[in-house]
Amino acid sequence: SHCMMKKNTSLLLIALYCLICSTYGAEKFRKGPYLIFPGNNTEMTVLWQLNTTDSCRLEWGLTSEYSSGSVVTHESDSKALGHMHIYTIKNLLPDTKYYYNIITSNQSETGSFITVPTDNATNTTLFAYGDTRSNPENLNKVMDQILFRIQEDTSKQTILLHTGDWNRDKNEANWDN
Repeated sequence: SHCMMKKNTSLLLIALYCLICSTYGAEKFRKGPYLIFPGNNTEMTVLWQLNTTDSCRLEWGLTSEYSSGSVVTHESDSKALGHMHIYTIKNLLPDTKYYYNIITSNQSETGSFITVPTDNATNTTLFAYGDTRSNPENLNKVMDQILFRIQEDTSKQTILLHTGDWNRDKNEANWDN
C-alpha cells in the first residue's frame, strides 16, 4: 500500500540522512550513529559501532537536555570487527524533532531526528540517488545540492532514498571511510 511504501522509504532515507549528517569521533566511535525507521512513527532505532568494547548511555529528548529518557547499552556483536550497539527508542510523538546523545567512557556523539509524520502528512520531500561506490567527487556535488535543498525548507519532513551500490565489496574496512 501507499502508506507502507512511504514508511519503508522513510526507513532508508532517514538512515542515509543521519549517516551524512553525523559527525565521527576519532577514538571510540568507528561508525555512526545511524538512525533506522522501524516501521512505527512513534519509534526510532539508533545504532552505532565502537572501536573497542564499552557500554554506552543513550539519552534522548525534545531538547538537548535529553530529558525524555535514557538507557545503558551493551554491544550486541563482539566479533573482531563487531562492537555494535543498537536500541529502539519507543513512545515518541509523530512528526516531532528529538535530540539524542550517546556517551562512552571518554567520548560522546550527538544528533537529532524528526520522527515520521502521521499517515495524512502532506508536506514531505523525497530525494533518491545511488551508485555511491565510485566517483566520490560527483557524489559530493550531488550531496551538496541535496543538503542545500533540505536546509532551504526545514519545515518539510525530508526523506533520502539510497538505491544501492553503497560500496565495491563486503570488506568492512572499505566501509569505514
